[in-house]
Amino acid sequence: MDVLFKIMLIEDDATLFHEVKDRLETWSYEVQGVSDFSKVFQEYTLLSPDLVIIDIQLPKFDGFHWCRMIRTHSKVPIIFLS
Repeated sequence: MDVLFKIMLIEDDATLFHEVKDRLETWSYEVQGVSDFSKVFQEYTLLSPDLVIIDIQLPKFDGFHWCRMIRTHSKVPIIFLS
């Protein structure tokens, strides 16, 4: 089955991250996480996802900060997961 869309899932809780990732992948979405929560925007630009799912409470900066950073360069859909 072909990948439909690339999704960037920004979640620091490993259990929740894997649960959401696994469910999305069953629908053939490519799901990527973040390896460094202080460089979310840099990782976003490298991935260039079709959708961002982001938690509000994150280490370093909160999800609202990263949403504002992404919005300065893109109109990608963003869903907050809280």
